[in-house]
Amino acid sequence: MKNEYGSELVVVILLPVLVSLIGGMLITGGWQQFSAYDANQFFSWFHIYITGSLLVSLIALFMHYLKNKYGYIINLIYILSVGVIADLALGKDVKLYHYIVPLFAFTIMTHLLVVKVFYKPALVRARTLLFGLGLALALTLSYRLLFVMLNKAVEPGFWLSYYTFFLYLAIFVGFGLSFADLIVVKASYKRYLQTHPQKPDEDEEDEDEDIDAQR
Repeated sequence: MKNEYGSELVVVILLPVLVSLIGGMLITGGWQQFSAYDANQFFSWFHIYITGSLLVSLIALFMHYLKNKYGYIINLIYILSVGVIADLALGKDVKLYHYIVPLFAFTIMTHLLVVKVFYKPALVRARTLLFGLGLALALTLSYRLLFVMLNKAVEPGFWLSYYTFFLYLAIFVGFGLSFADLIVVKASYKRYLQTHPQKPDEDEEDEDEDIDAQR
């Protein structure tokens, strides 16, 4: 069933970002620890969380809901912007392409996870878990790529420690995106009912089927 989305789409951007930031502060022990710069990982956890969650939100908004042909360009502009900001703020011995290449790799993997996993109707009941596991792996691989490009050695247990922490972020983002999707679908279905009134004898099962079909 075709629907035109309205102002409710703002939650697709806001909820994944807000849930991930609040969750990040909780698991790190507060804003001070969450935003503290770590020279060994080049960023604070705040930088990683807001960059990752906002990228997921943009991909979901432009590629799934709006299906905008300029979505790829907007995502590319976002990647370049993040790379330039990181280079200006943290540059030193790290070049711009060191940021851009891992971000580009992460974007490709995230795009596939959003389109092929999260919004796949057959996976709707397990999508948050599957998406979270996949996104954490995408983040870990991208971060490892950054270390390889910089010829930086990794500490023992890199894969497990980073994957575990990235998994928190991925679950927070997945939860926020799931909640946002529920709000958007409900609002769209309500709008549909206002223009296509149902017959009195139609039961609730039909409503659930229509909502699932929108995904």
